[in-house]
Amino acid sequence: MKAAAVLTAAGLSSRFNASHHTQKKELIIVEGKSVLQRTIDAFTAIPEIGIIVITYPSSYADEFRELLAVQPSDIPIILVEGGDTRQHSVRNGIEALSSFNPEIVMIHDGARPWVTTELIRATYEQALIHGGSAPGLFSRYALKSIDTDGFISTHHERDHIIEIQTPQTFRYPEIRKAHHLASHIERTYHDDTEIFSDWGGNIRIIPGDPKNIKITYLQDLE
Repeated sequence: MKAAAVLTAAGLSSRFNASHHTQKKELIIVEGKSVLQRTIDAFTAIPEIGIIVITYPSSYADEFRELLAVQPSDIPIILVEGGDTRQHSVRNGIEALSSFNPEIVMIHDGARPWVTTELIRATYEQALIHGGSAPGLFSRYALKSIDTDGFISTHHERDHIIEIQTPQTFRYPEIRKAHHLASHIERTYHDDTEIFSDWGGNIRIIPGDPKNIKITYLQDLE
């Protein structure tokens, strides 16, 4: 199998629901389709992808099964229960692919429904060459670090700092090994490029897409 995708949707959408909204953000309907369905559609359009894994929270098991029951795609899609952190959920998704042993795995936020097939393919092609690839955007703002008292401690050069997006795409055996090693240390990683680079992988950054936003807050749907 050339490639697989892991779509992460195991969070509880707590920031999205901060304004007393109570629905899982990936299940929200946007112009006739759920957020997650739009994400799935983008990946099923890539011919190299032979299987898709979706991580989900146990409290929404029925809703996710209902979504898959009406899937129009011929590509197998399997549900994998998430863990207590994003890192744990992604590791569960990666391990679920072990019997398929794809060459490449694409890890993408289920709540980024406006990802384009062009962006997905670009990360795939670069990961084949370099081992890992992800889209990134240069910041439009002056970036600072602050100390625990709220004072600026560091002024950063914008030319070398990016905002990372997904899909984050890797050679499957290498990211699987990196996740396995990372699971044995007392540290919580924020994304998969951090895990991959910490355990020896190289990640080629490609130009990101400003429209490839992640739905985090209710107003992001606007």
